[in-house]
Amino acid sequence: RELEERVEQRTEELQSANATATALLQRDHLTGAASRRHFESHIARRFEKIVGTGEQVMLVMIDLDGFKAINDTLGHEIGDRVLVTIAERLQALTGTDDLLARTGGNEFALVCSALSPDVGEEAVCARLLEVIRQPFFHRGRDVFLSASIGVATAPRDGTTLADIHRSADIALRIAKKIGRDRSVRYMPAMGAEYERRHQLAADLRQALARHDIEAHFQPKVDCRTGRITGVEALARWRHPSGEQIRPDLFVAIAEEGDLIRDLGLQMLEATCRRTKPWIERGLIQRVAVNLSPRQLDDDRLVDEIRTILASTGFDARHLEFEITENYLMASVDDAARKLQELHDLGSTIALDDFGTGYSNLATLKRLPIDVLKIDKCFVDGIVESPGDQALVQAVIELAKAFSLMTVAEGVETQAQAFVLGALGCDALQGYHFARPMSGQDCEAFLQQRAQS
Repeated sequence: RELEERVEQRTEELQSANATATALLQRDHLTGAASRRHFESHIARRFEKIVGTGEQVMLVMIDLDGFKAINDTLGHEIGDRVLVTIAERLQALTGTDDLLARTGGNEFALVCSALSPDVGEEAVCARLLEVIRQPFFHRGRDVFLSASIGVATAPRDGTTLADIHRSADIALRIAKKIGRDRSVRYMPAMGAEYERRHQLAADLRQALARHDIEAHFQPKVDCRTGRITGVEALARWRHPSGEQIRPDLFVAIAEEGDLIRDLGLQMLEATCRRTKPWIERGLIQRVAVNLSPRQLDDDRLVDEIRTILASTGFDARHLEFEITENYLMASVDDAARKLQELHDLGSTIALDDFGTGYSNLATLKRLPIDVLKIDKCFVDGIVESPGDQALVQAVIELAKAFSLMTVAEGVETQAQAFVLGALGCDALQGYHFARPMSGQDCEAFLQQRAQS
């Protein structure tokens, strides 16, 4: 009898332990939301009901925008608190038949019944975005966050877990691509575009392995003397089909598929080897290369640049790195440290697309910036629009106050060049002077200009 009681007690203990372990597996340890594993099994059960009842089920995928910046600037402890608060806010919106899960570091997913094919999806997503936008109070100031949301509805957008997940993921990618802080509902045409991008990503990987990406060059002209002082290196890719793939497309694909490091390093090495003789012959003084935010987030970047400079014998003092303004705003402290490392090599730093982001004077003062590039959107209307003239003049005066050079890009007419020169811009770049050219064509162009 005593042995039976011990066996019964041990059995109860094991059952209790198993129940506890199962509960732990079903919940995210930080936020208390469902775990990814439990979420997927829940969706699978909901899909079994769809076949017999015709129920419409929404899958909502949520990716918090700019969450890395919170971790980097405020610390991971605050980042964890933000995730807990977000989960609580989202959980408050869910019904009894809905399930919220944390599916990744800063990713959540929600499965719920669709109220109607159109209105229900829009209403749910609008409410989700609204509660996420509500500020978090930290150390006397408000911290703001937004989210990108992708939505797919079964059985319209898929009848299997893999299909519906793929559809919602495609919609989420598009939401992030077109500006974030918004929701996108999956449409069938998106699937075709996704397949094309997927194939281009595979083709790009092969192109990088074969070193098929070419460096083209666009000259920069001194506004006072009319002499060419430098060039900007631009990546170009001709697909095996003969199609010239748009740079903004294949660079975005490279960033999505973790190919941007290889692309950036190949471009830098090809640029250094090609332009070193031009500098030695006095054809140009400086060459600019673009760095993507994903490259700058890589702690190996500066060491890899040093290696390329050493192997090519290129003097870093003739190298200029162009970065976009929005990268700086994502994490100012981290950006300042990395840009200073590049500056310490002897290179100059140019802030591209200036005026299209959210820079402020305090930020500019903290960063080792040497050049401000005035975006084409301001140059386009500079002849006809007094407002655009005033904006460009303000940028030029700001640059002079900080002892920075200014370069206007997208100059397409003599009239634009004249106005920019009158406003005191230092250098110009655009089709009015030359389009981007292959290395061979650019060398011939530089030689011709030097002799004229």
